Amino acid sequence: MSGAVLNSINTRLDARTVSVLLRHSGSKLILVDPALLPVLHDALRLLPPGHPAPRIVLVEDPPREGVPSGASGGSAYERLLETGPEQSQDTTA
Repeated sequence: MSGAVLNSINTRLDARTVSVLLRHSGSKLILVDPALLPVLHDALRLLPPGHPAPRIVLVEDPPREGVPSGASGGSAYERLLETGPEQSQDTTA
């Protein structure tokens, strides 16, 4: 519905391969699980100088029972959805 192209990246790939995929796809937004941030940060460092870095949005697991809502600061993905279309128009991939 957003007119964006979704490109899933295999989580077993190394940082160099992820960097190549990001460069060739022209990604502007990356939805990422916090556990995969180290590989993503390494991949972003390997992008060529001057290549625009995509916006990173953390997608955390849903809250567990017994843990107060927002105890971990909430999901960046959920906050992105709450901001509405005017804030996220420049983040389409």
